[in-house]
Order: sequence, then structure tokens, then C-alpha cells
Amino acid sequence: MHKTHSLFAMVLLALGMLALPGQHAAAQQYATESLTVTVTGNTTLGSNNSTTESANLTLTKDDDVAIYAAVTGNAVAQTGNVTLTFGASVDGTNYDPAFATVVLATSGNSTIRKVQNITAGSVGYLRLVSILNSSNGTVSNVVVKAAKKP
Repeated sequence: MHKTHSLFAMVLLALGMLALPGQHAAAQQYATESLTVTVTGNTTLGSNNSTTESANLTLTKDDDVAIYAAVTGNAVAQTGNVTLTFGASVDGTNYDPAFATVVLATSGNSTIRKVQNITAGSVGYLRLVSILNSSNGTVSNVVVKAAKKP
């Protein structure tokens, strides 16, 4: 009787281990969306200036979103921050204007890249509300992308 229970337990364990890789792979599936960032006037965002963006990310089937942001400083001695502010909404119309922020510290004329996870939970919609350049110089080549993960 003891051998039967042992054999049965080993079979269940083996079946459970076979099921794990499929579940793990499904959890890693996600979709990437590029947010079109339009800087007013041209591709350069001046010092102490901001711009707004109204691209919605629908998160009704997602809990997390990874934000990739990149900016290039245009001066060798440039310091300061570029702050992306995201608003959240439950209906896609009315937004909390300061749900989450992504801050990139400029460093001279280098391209600064950052990836940051935002846990949206039960929030249905996320929107890039503003990009504020509080550095002591202009920035260009502003890129913002989002990857959603259920």
C-alpha cells in the first residue's frame, strides 16, 4: 500500500512539473506600444518647459505596465531632470493627473534611458499627461514606449 501511494505521489509531482513551463511562458507574454510624443514646435524641449500628450493606454486586462523613456541632453554641462507624469482613470475620461512619474536625470549631452514598472492594479487607463524639462538645457530625441503585461 505504501509503494502505491509513493508511486502515485511521484506521478502527480511529475505531471505538476510538466505543467509549470507552460504557465511560466504564458506569464511572460506582453505587448509593446509606442506612445507618440509630440514636443510643441519641434523635437527639442527647452529648459523649464513642458509638453502634454494624450495617448491612452488601455489596461483593462493588464495589471502592470513597463515604461521605457529616453532623452538626449544638448549641452555638455547639462544637469537636471526630465519628468514624465502619467495620469490614471477608471473610465478613460476623468484622469487623476499625477498617478505616477518617471524621472530621467540628464547628464551632459548623453542619451539617458530608463525603464520603470508602474503597477496599475484595477486602474483601467493610463495617459502620459506631461513631460517637464527642468534641466539647465534643452533635450531632444524624446522617446516613450510602454509594454503591458497581464
